[in-house]
Amino acid sequence: MPIVLKERSIGRLEEIGLPDLGNSEDNVAYLYREISETVGAVSNFAQCQVFDELIFLGRDNIYATDGQNVRPIATQIQSIIKAADFSGLKAEKLSAINDTKNRRIYIQICENTSEAEPNITLVGDYQQYPTFRWTTYEKGPEANMPGIKAGCFFQTEATASGGLDIYFGSATDEGQYYKMNTGGSDLKAERDAVSITPSIPYMYLVSRPYMFGQPMITKLYKTAKIYAEGQAQSYDFKFGAIFDLAQAPVNTLSLFVPGTGTTWDFFNWAPPVNVSTLIWSGQALNEFKYTTHRKAQMMQLVFTQDDLEAPATLLGWGVSGSIFSGI
Repeated sequence: MPIVLKERSIGRLEEIGLPDLGNSEDNVAYLYREISETVGAVSNFAQCQVFDELIFLGRDNIYATDGQNVRPIATQIQSIIKAADFSGLKAEKLSAINDTKNRRIYIQICENTSEAEPNITLVGDYQQYPTFRWTTYEKGPEANMPGIKAGCFFQTEATASGGLDIYFGSATDEGQYYKMNTGGSDLKAERDAVSITPSIPYMYLVSRPYMFGQPMITKLYKTAKIYAEGQAQSYDFKFGAIFDLAQAPVNTLSLFVPGTGTTWDFFNWAPPVNVSTLIWSGQALNEFKYTTHRKAQMMQLVFTQDDLEAPATLLGWGVSGSIFSGI
């Protein structure tokens, strides 16, 4: 069913009449029916399909439609979308794609009016579809952490691992294209340089406040269990905590994430005579224990990682503590 995206509304095209099977040049007629008169799209480039729904970017949210109904799916990042700049030619520079291998979508936007090129990536994970979970890929606090400046997304078949890999062309002037979620982030090298050094990717994640259902009662926050895995190499994760909505994290702890250890290496099933043991290789799932032991009304976990070429994945965490009554 063709979907029509307009600035102030969206609709669908319904085929009317019966096809003329005897005429190879049968002209098909369509009837336009409006789906929503209050929701519109900012650009025909900022849309992609996830299963039976069309996902598109609006001025205040990201929406999904099945051709009959429209639903908002990015309420968590509405403030980022509302602050973005879609004026003039910037709307034509937006792009979006569905990463079917990792079950996430990417939408590239201009963060604000001072940005001339798209510089922030809205990332929607749909592992639990129809629910979307959102984060952003954006610049870090240092000059060598510029983030991703994607001019357009495209995909190619991954002949070695299967599925489709996502690539993007740079929105700046270095004339490069890059593979998503692999290696460094976007480059900013000399135009005539022979060798190019990737910039450093940066991750800074703050969890929701943990209150154990008692927001105004002091709790003793004891420990947190954190699960992460590394690929190919080993990396350092930094964990900290924010208590009672403070500005900066405290009790920062660096933990080592090894990059091997969980998958059997079939090549070494029959090892050479000079190898005495069989070998495991691949991604390693690790459980870390982060001890806080502090009294507060609420706590948020903070995760930071800034290693070069660091395809590490944070899989989840849990928090434990005690509630004190009358304190």
